[in-house]
Amino acid sequence: MKKRIAVIVATGFCSLSPIASAATPYISTATGTGVISSYTETIPFTTPIQTSYDTGVTIDGGIGLKISDFRLEANLNYQTNKIDKTTSDTVRAKLFSYLANVYYDIPSPSIRPYLMLGAGGTSITLKKSSQDDRTENALSLQVGTGVGIKATGNITVDLGYRYFTAFNLLSDDVTCHRFLLGARYSF
Repeated sequence: MKKRIAVIVATGFCSLSPIASAATPYISTATGTGVISSYTETIPFTTPIQTSYDTGVTIDGGIGLKISDFRLEANLNYQTNKIDKTTSDTVRAKLFSYLANVYYDIPSPSIRPYLMLGAGGTSITLKKSSQDDRTENALSLQVGTGVGIKATGNITVDLGYRYFTAFNLLSDDVTCHRFLLGARYSF
């Protein structure tokens, strides 16, 4: 039985060899604006509080592999937003997300539109003025679109949009709209 499993695993790795040799590694970075949609913060035994945030800053980075018209990427994102108006003592929200993304680059000569889907986790910290900060974790998903514009042989300028949701975070889903400008460097 152990020999069969070893043969199956070895065969699987050998079949991935042509795919891996056709893959091009890359790194990416981007920055832009992040808008947290208003949501209701629910704290046990208190009245729910409607919270709004100003437009904030988002920073994005990733490493990935390009295989034909597809890209697989490990991605980190940091976003911070100040409070807009509220009756609570929350003054700032900070989101740190770690996601696995899949991109489909629509074939075209130098300007390549793309679609993307990502899943992972998010940690959000609500900075409070009168008590300890509150941090929680949640499952997150994002979908997006954008265009990649070839600047040089190895560098692609990227302009993109992400619709991001963290589920059951602080008793309510948190959604963000992220607008990013960045670059990818292919090795």
